[in-house]
Amino acid sequence: MQEYGQMSRSGPIQSAALLWQEHRDAEFPANLRGVEVEDIDMVLLDADTAGCASTWIDNGGTTAQAHPPDPCRRLGASDSADQ
Repeated sequence: MQEYGQMSRSGPIQSAALLWQEHRDAEFPANLRGVEVEDIDMVLLDADTAGCASTWIDNGGTTAQAHPPDPCRRLGASDSADQ
């Protein structure tokens, strides 16, 4: 089992990291591939949850970004030029 991160964490974050590692080590259930529940694809739900869980653990228990995104980057170079 490959451990998820090695930094010192609080109890709840460490517990979440251990549970998350167990989830990552498990195979995605084959019978859920291609299945949608109330128009939500289970593979995409797993992937979206993965991003949230990883971010929360990596950021020490928050999903807030350390640095807010650059608004010009979201607009794209052509949209932000000389407006």
